[in-house]
Amino acid sequence: GIGERMSPAPQLPPCFLIIAKDGSGASTKEAYAALDAIKRGRPHRADALIAAMQENNLQEMGRWIYNAFEEVVLPIRPKAAALKAYLLKQDCVFAQMSGSGTAVFAVFDQYETARRALNRLQAKGCPEAVLCRPFSGDILSEEAETEHIEIIGE
Repeated sequence: GIGERMSPAPQLPPCFLIIAKDGSGASTKEAYAALDAIKRGRPHRADALIAAMQENNLQEMGRWIYNAFEEVVLPIRPKAAALKAYLLKQDCVFAQMSGSGTAVFAVFDQYETARRALNRLQAKGCPEAVLCRPFSGDILSEEAETEHIEIIGE
């Protein structure tokens, strides 16, 4: 499918995320056109990803998570590609481009490792980076429905 059918995913295992952007952007329209032109991509294995989430297995999640836009966006956005490569060197479990744009997220299993990685990233001059963790509670109110991540303060 193409996203027309959605169902709830299992809660993420305990983890910490860095979401970072290099300051540039990418056109969603151009990204879709480029993806359509190559008509490639890894076989869809949402079942394996969901099973890894149900097992609280971050390493296995990293094996199955996939973003086809990386094939067409990262080659023309070298800063985003460099950002992902840098995050992968920071002892994260896995890193991935988010959506069709140039934001990248890295998943860490330890807070201190994620904090050190964020500090290094900020010291390198990354213009936009935040450390957060997945929202881990039940949705209790309409207000909370829009809060899917919890930003971790200084």
